[in-house]
Amino acid sequence: MLRALLRSMPARYRAIHGKSRLLIFVLGSFVTGYLVVGYWLFWLGLTKLHQFPLIGTLLSQRILFLIFGFFFVMLIFSNLIIGWSTLFKNRETAFLLSLPVSHRAIYFWKFFESLFVSSWALMFLSAPMMLAYGETQHVRWLFYAKVLAAYVPFVVIPALIGSCGHCASSPPRATRLPGCWFARAAGSAL
Repeated sequence: MLRALLRSMPARYRAIHGKSRLLIFVLGSFVTGYLVVGYWLFWLGLTKLHQFPLIGTLLSQRILFLIFGFFFVMLIFSNLIIGWSTLFKNRETAFLLSLPVSHRAIYFWKFFESLFVSSWALMFLSAPMMLAYGETQHVRWLFYAKVLAAYVPFVVIPALIGSCGHCASSPPRATRLPGCWFARAAGSAL
């Protein structure tokens, strides 16, 4: 399935490139504008928080903890909804189940698909915030490497919890998928 996706990438790239150049320019401008303006606003806010005597650093850390706590809960619900729709309410899944591919491979493919769909926005939205936080705290480059490494369990754990949720609420026939048992076991281990 990964091979088919990789083979279709050049066609997708040509299709995007064939669309209106104005649309691509406007979308690129919005993305760049968010990254620049978001960084500036987060930097400004975190700098003001950091200037509070005695509690500035503690306050900025607590705010980041709260933001990432909300992100975590949001990712659980996002993975639950996206996983349910891609695994049980999608005609592509029924087609894939009719192919000579193991059900486990299909489940894992859909799991990683929903993981990517639900998590890319978190990384995009939090990137300016973490850059601004690192800048205001005067950290070394190793901080950014640690942040990137911390994103992996931060997006995988909610995906597993969401997977457990949609497997637990799935029709009885669908829970025979081997991946559902994997998700339940992984959720129990957490």
